[in-house]
Amino acid sequence: MAKTLYAPGTVKPRNRELAILGLSSVLDVPYVDYCHRKIGSKCGLSHEHFEDALAGKVPADLSAEEAMAYRLGRILTDLKTPLDDATWKEAVSVMGKSELVGIAHTVAGYRWVSLLDQINGDTKRWINKDE
Repeated sequence: MAKTLYAPGTVKPRNRELAILGLSSVLDVPYVDYCHRKIGSKCGLSHEHFEDALAGKVPADLSAEEAMAYRLGRILTDLKTPLDDATWKEAVSVMGKSELVGIAHTVAGYRWVSLLDQINGDTKRWINKDE
């Protein structure tokens, strides 16, 4: 799945990182946050973007498509019922169906990765190489 999500032409890299940041703003996933700071910075996301996003705020200076990617990361992470029509229509109008589906796959994949991060527990477990 990772090869698909990171393949050129699947999901725009910046949108992917913003969706993952949206997920990270809902879940406590320190390892995902740690890894994606470096990846996100390569996509032009600043320290301020990360801090705002992790605090649950749409970062400043994003395009409508990028803001939607971030919002979808938050919405899909917590989704327990079908996605409402208004959000679907807005997302499709801003980014198109293929990008929306790619974002959904990204969030789904990272939801699974986040479960593994949460099982790992305390950040010290993966920082301390002696254990």
